[in-house]
Amino acid sequence: HNNCNHPNYQGDRSRCGGGNRAPAAEVWEDRFGAIAQDFDSGTGGIAENEKSKRAAEKLALKRCGNNRCKLVSSSRNSCQAAAWGGGVAFGGGGSEKIAKDEALKKCQSDGSTCKIEYVGCSLPVRVR
Repeated sequence: HNNCNHPNYQGDRSRCGGGNRAPAAEVWEDRFGAIAQDFDSGTGGIAENEKSKRAAEKLALKRCGNNRCKLVSSSRNSCQAAAWGGGVAFGGGGSEKIAKDEALKKCQSDGSTCKIEYVGCSLPVRVR
């Protein structure tokens, strides 16, 4: 293509004059995560970086491994954490630290000694 304004132009853009062409806008895709848990057996399943909420939830349930599993947490473009002590508590937020702090705070609310068992993030991905 010989037209400087054509997106497939292969020539030297410095010769096109003006040079005021706006840069292409960034495009980001959402990413989703989910946690499923069977509280009776203690089994659980997680999914991270899925392209849809439904896909993340379906994968977490599958990884949990039985029909008693329930979805306990899901995220979009953020992090999740699970803390275990006297029980299990889940937290979420914009960073691993925020998610862990929230899960620990919930878990320790009854005086239990808790530790983080899982933390993971599903953050948006730049596609352009």
